[in-house]
Amino acid sequence: MTAMIAIHVIFIRDFISEDLKIKKSAATLVEKLIEDIPSNDIIIDFSNVNSITPEFVHQYLISKRKIKKEIHEVNLPSYVESIISKAQKSIKVR
Repeated sequence: MTAMIAIHVIFIRDFISEDLKIKKSAATLVEKLIEDIPSNDIIIDFSNVNSITPEFVHQYLISKRKIKKEIHEVNLPSYVESIISKAQKSIKVR
Protein backbone atom coordinates (compact mmCIF):
# COMPACT_ATOMS: atom_id res chain seq x y z
CA MET A 1 0.00 0.00 0.00
CA THR A 2 1.33 3.41 -0.95
CA ALA A 3 1.32 6.24 1.59
CA MET A 4 -0.52 9.37 0.55
CA ILE A 5 1.25 12.67 0.73
CA ALA A 6 -0.95 15.64 1.56
CA ILE A 7 0.01 18.90 -0.09
CA HIS A 8 -1.82 22.05 0.91
CA VAL A 9 -2.13 24.97 -1.53
CA ILE A 10 -2.66 28.54 -0.35
CA PHE A 11 -3.60 31.24 -2.83
CA ILE A 12 -1.88 34.18 -1.18
CA ARG A 13 -4.14 36.78 -2.81
CA ASP A 14 -7.16 35.10 -1.18
CA PHE A 15 -5.60 35.02 2.27
CA ILE A 16 -3.99 38.47 2.29
CA SER A 17 -4.53 40.53 -0.86
CA GLU A 18 -3.35 40.88 -4.43
CA ASP A 19 -1.15 43.72 -3.12
CA LEU A 20 1.34 42.33 -0.62
CA LYS A 21 2.60 45.29 1.37
CA ILE A 22 2.32 44.85 5.12
CA LYS A 23 5.08 42.73 6.62
CA LYS A 24 2.94 41.77 9.62
CA SER A 25 0.60 39.96 7.21
CA ALA A 26 3.57 37.92 5.97
CA ALA A 27 4.37 36.84 9.51
CA THR A 28 0.72 36.00 10.16
CA LEU A 29 0.54 33.93 6.98
CA VAL A 30 3.55 31.81 7.84
CA GLU A 31 3.59 31.70 11.62
CA LYS A 32 -0.14 31.28 12.22
CA LEU A 33 -1.93 29.94 9.13
CA ILE A 34 0.79 27.66 7.78
CA GLU A 35 1.89 26.46 11.21
CA ASP A 36 -1.68 25.27 11.90
CA ILE A 37 -1.96 23.26 8.66
CA PRO A 38 -1.41 19.55 9.37
CA SER A 39 0.48 18.99 6.11
CA ASN A 40 4.26 19.43 6.01
CA ASP A 41 4.24 20.30 2.32
CA ILE A 42 2.77 23.70 1.55
CA ILE A 43 2.49 25.47 -1.78
CA ILE A 44 2.04 29.24 -1.82
CA ASP A 45 0.46 30.26 -5.10
CA PHE A 46 1.26 33.83 -6.14
CA SER A 47 -1.22 33.90 -9.05
CA ASN A 48 -2.78 37.32 -9.64
CA VAL A 49 -0.50 39.16 -7.21
CA ASN A 50 -0.32 42.76 -8.44
CA SER A 51 2.38 44.13 -6.18
CA ILE A 52 4.73 43.15 -3.39
CA THR A 53 7.09 45.16 -1.23
CA PRO A 54 10.63 44.20 -0.27
CA GLU A 55 9.57 44.52 3.38
CA PHE A 56 6.81 41.95 2.90
CA VAL A 57 9.20 39.55 1.16
CA HIS A 58 11.88 39.96 3.81
CA GLN A 59 9.44 39.15 6.63
CA TYR A 60 7.97 36.25 4.63
CA LEU A 61 11.42 34.69 4.18
CA ILE A 62 12.41 35.23 7.84
CA SER A 63 9.14 33.69 9.04
CA LYS A 64 9.46 30.82 6.57
CA ARG A 65 12.84 29.90 8.09
CA LYS A 66 11.31 29.62 11.57
CA ILE A 67 8.93 26.76 10.83
CA LYS A 68 9.73 23.15 10.03
CA LYS A 69 7.65 22.73 6.90
CA GLU A 70 8.48 22.57 3.22
CA ILE A 71 7.08 25.72 1.62
CA HIS A 72 7.26 26.16 -2.14
CA GLU A 73 6.25 29.21 -4.13
CA VAL A 74 4.54 28.77 -7.50
CA ASN A 75 3.17 31.05 -10.23
CA LEU A 76 5.50 33.89 -9.32
CA PRO A 77 5.29 36.91 -11.60
CA SER A 78 8.80 37.89 -12.75
CA TYR A 79 8.90 41.05 -10.61
CA VAL A 80 7.96 39.02 -7.50
CA GLU A 81 10.63 36.46 -8.32
CA SER A 82 13.19 39.26 -8.65
CA ILE A 83 12.30 40.81 -5.27
CA ILE A 84 12.40 37.39 -3.57
CA SER A 85 15.80 36.63 -5.12
CA LYS A 86 17.26 39.95 -3.93
CA ALA A 87 15.83 39.45 -0.42
CA GLN A 88 17.23 35.90 -0.21
CA LYS A 89 20.70 37.22 -1.05
CA SER A 90 20.52 39.97 1.56
CA ILE A 91 19.33 37.53 4.24
CA LYS A 92 22.19 35.11 3.49
CA VAL A 93 24.75 37.94 3.77
CA ARG A 94 23.66 38.88 7.31
